[in-house]
Amino acid sequence: MAPPFIYFNGYPGVGKLTIATALSKLIPNSKVVNNHLLIDPVGAVYDRGDPEYQPMRKALVHPALLTLPTPFRTSFPICHSHRLTHMYVQRQLILNSIATSATAAPKTWIFTDQQDSDLIGSAAVQDYIDAAKVRGSRIISVILTCEVKENVRRLTSGTRGIPGVNEKLTDLAIFKQIVETEGIYHFGGETEIEVDVTTLKPDEAAKLVFEKIEGMPE
Repeated sequence: MAPPFIYFNGYPGVGKLTIATALSKLIPNSKVVNNHLLIDPVGAVYDRGDPEYQPMRKALVHPALLTLPTPFRTSFPICHSHRLTHMYVQRQLILNSIATSATAAPKTWIFTDQQDSDLIGSAAVQDYIDAAKVRGSRIISVILTCEVKENVRRLTSGTRGIPGVNEKLTDLAIFKQIVETEGIYHFGGETEIEVDVTTLKPDEAAKLVFEKIEGMPE
């Protein structure tokens, strides 16, 4: 079996990227793909010297010209926003490349995301499931939770939402709406981990996740 996909999900500000990055230091030959890097998705996956880099950059300029193989097209939701539709196509192209390229094959891929259980969120998660099947990998789901007060503190601190650095959410009104109306997508089953990180430092949370992954049956 190919190395796994590790899929972090949780509300904005909970610490997904920080903990995923710490986890990657514990897993040899692993790479983190941050959902915010869809702005530059190719650079998030491949180095400039990799043979896949330039062809993927060209494909993403005109993604409609590149026909996605099944099963990726089957999960594509109907979106009325051009920007959202473009983002979905970009993600599917990147996941298809990770699932099929020789450069990506030996790596453990760690993804961070924030998807709920509605139609669009479920379709987005299905893209990762489909890519894992093509690659022959299992998906390990990591759900991060946090008490709201601490989540708000994290949301409004550090380098979140700095123009030119990242597009992370810092608007508390939007955050409140997300928490009240969106339920985080759960895979369920024995390959899902849920960790309350309210009182944990990133390295502590990463170590706990790593230990739980190590203890999973193959």
